[in-house]
Amino acid sequence: MINFHTYKEIQYLRNNLKISYAEIGRRLQIDPRTVSKWANSDQFVQRRSSSRGSILDPYKDAVRRQYEVEKCTGTEIMRSLHEAGYKGGYTTLKNYLRSLKRGRFPTEAKLVLSSKWMLNTLQVSMDTRAELT
Repeated sequence: MINFHTYKEIQYLRNNLKISYAEIGRRLQIDPRTVSKWANSDQFVQRRSSSRGSILDPYKDAVRRQYEVEKCTGTEIMRSLHEAGYKGGYTTLKNYLRSLKRGRFPTEAKLVLSSKWMLNTLQVSMDTRAELT
């Protein structure tokens, strides 16, 4: 799969410099047949990635609740998932938990912490101003 920049480079090398498909392929480390395909195409069309669901999708709400509210470990969550009929592996669960931990999905608790920090900052600022006057 190539990106737009590579497509434009293929177009330039082929149309302006009249370089062969094989030579362009060597320079860009692309198969000459791929070079031929993109050199002869009139426009760049981004390849669509297939969006398929995860085996964990039906269980994500429960996993999130157990992880964020009940503070369960991955092993405890995995045990309860198997009891609920989950057939997937631990790595799938671990990757989802990692995304939760990194804050990819913001939670209300994190929003509250941010507002508390801002409130504390403003209060300290106000207290400092009161002392100066």
